[in-house]
Amino acid sequence: MTSGRRKRVSKDPEARRGDILRAARNVFDATGFTETRIADITEAAGIAKGTFYLHFRTKEHVLGALWSQYLDEFYLSAERILARGQEWWSTIDELLATLVRHVIAHAELRRLVYGTTDARVAEVCAASNERLMTTLSGFIAEGAAQGAVHAEQPEWVFSMVYHGAERLLDNLISTGDRIDGEQVLRCVLDLAHRALGGPPLPEAAGR
Repeated sequence: MTSGRRKRVSKDPEARRGDILRAARNVFDATGFTETRIADITEAAGIAKGTFYLHFRTKEHVLGALWSQYLDEFYLSAERILARGQEWWSTIDELLATLVRHVIAHAELRRLVYGTTDARVAEVCAASNERLMTTLSGFIAEGAAQGAVHAEQPEWVFSMVYHGAERLLDNLISTGDRIDGEQVLRCVLDLAHRALGGPPLPEAAGR
């Protein structure tokens, strides 16, 4: 006689963690971060609360993990671009183009993260941001040392360009209107070339 009970599926920790992240993302998008309860996430993931707590302490840590995952994707893309050893300004342009397109592709996640004022979320996200900026700042500093980048405090200037591009995109995302990513990219590249003493920007750059 066949039991009516559902067979329990055993998964490795990484797979289970991935299930929780995917379920949480769906619930956050549908319900909003503030209104979401851990019970909502566990129900969507088909797990017990105890299983949730094996992987995360709070829903804030889940959102922080989603942000880390988002940044890791960009970090790996940046590493691949840097490893190719292209000319300095081709590399800077490609990094900024990748940033703009990555932000737009993950607009809803950024809306979620920046739509909460929870200090724990900000703390987790800040730690993830730091690793990325350390890598990019090191690249800019090397470019300045070799005479490819010309600016007072070039690492600061690049940080302002980078974070300014993010801020602009977040403002555009908040309106809910369609974003012309290529137009944004042309503006970002123009600013970067002017602020960091780069070569004149070709008219078709970013297209």
